[in-house]
Amino acid sequence: MLESKDYASVVKASLPPSVMSQLPAGMSPDVLLAGAMQNPGFADEMGQMLQALKAIKDQAPTLDATGNKATFTLNPPIGEHKDLTFVKEAGMWYPGD
Repeated sequence: MLESKDYASVVKASLPPSVMSQLPAGMSPDVLLAGAMQNPGFADEMGQMLQALKAIKDQAPTLDATGNKATFTLNPPIGEHKDLTFVKEAGMWYPGD
């Protein structure tokens, strides 16, 4: 999705249920995407995400004590990002902080 710049699908697939349930009434992932795309750095951030995902594809993460947070170290960093974190929610992994 990132390679084809299908950012709508990326946003929809990357929002965990806890975030979706907290969206104000009437706000959808499409509305979030429209707002995000107003940010001049949005396309660059998506490009960095793609680079980061490619960089970690053969790397094992460090898991927290609960096993619900996985952190991958980016070496070298990509942009301002030194690591990439995923959180497990409802049995699925989502990008984290």
